[in-house]
Amino acid sequence: MANAEHVNILLRKGIRDWNKWRKKYRNIIPDLSEADLSNSEIWKADLTGVNLTKARLRYTDLNNSDLSNAELWQADLTGAYLWKASLQDAYLSSANLTKANLRETSLVRAQALGTNFEGATLTGACIEDWNINGETNLKDLICDFVYLKDKEQERCPTEGNFSPGEFAKLFERTSKTVDLVFRNGIDWRAFLSSFQKLQVELNSNELLIQALENKNDGALLIKLNIPTNANQEAVEQYIKKEYQLELQMVNQEYREKLNAKDEQLAIYRQQSMDLMEIATIVANALAL
Repeated sequence: MANAEHVNILLRKGIRDWNKWRKKYRNIIPDLSEADLSNSEIWKADLTGVNLTKARLRYTDLNNSDLSNAELWQADLTGAYLWKASLQDAYLSSANLTKANLRETSLVRAQALGTNFEGATLTGACIEDWNINGETNLKDLICDFVYLKDKEQERCPTEGNFSPGEFAKLFERTSKTVDLVFRNGIDWRAFLSSFQKLQVELNSNELLIQALENKNDGALLIKLNIPTNANQEAVEQYIKKEYQLELQMVNQEYREKLNAKDEQLAIYRQQSMDLMEIATIVANALAL
């Protein structure tokens, strides 16, 4: 349930006081979960990282608001106004954005598994690395064009506009995928071990490494193709947990060999895993 004090600051004291409060108390994560904020004017609000789980935001004015990293699982944003808002890294899975205005909105790395975008307007939005699946509803979505990279880069289509229904045909997923992003490097031994454990757990030959991609910010993206009957969130949580456990064991092994400090571990890891070995691991994983 929502924190009554947080709701009061937002709705009664106004956006200016809310934003000042957020700036002053950066360590507080506002809890607006299950709050009814429908038909409210919350434009230009700092809602970064806010817990809006199951919140009701029907026809709420969120234009130009920053909802980066916000938790919006099962939130009702029917008809919400999100023009030029930021939903970067937001968790939108199972949220309802029916007929929402997402014109020029940033959906960079947004998690939108099973999200309902039916009838929403997406023209000019950026969908770089957004994560959708076969259960994401793109029916009757209104979209002339989108950007595939942040800061209005890589317009799609490059010229003209999408015809009605073309965006959905182009981007809707028929298979299930999970995107794993490694921002501080990757230990391939730990990853391969966790990947193999996931194979055993799922007991399916549909689990594949679909793609590897180096991002502009130095991060590594690994896209997994998973069984159609698998739960994407559960798969993602499982492999991340197993990777961290494997990484701890590998790091312990490195410490024993080197008797070194943490900053030396990355150097040892890089030296102990040459490109040929990485290529062999990836090739074997792709072949499984």
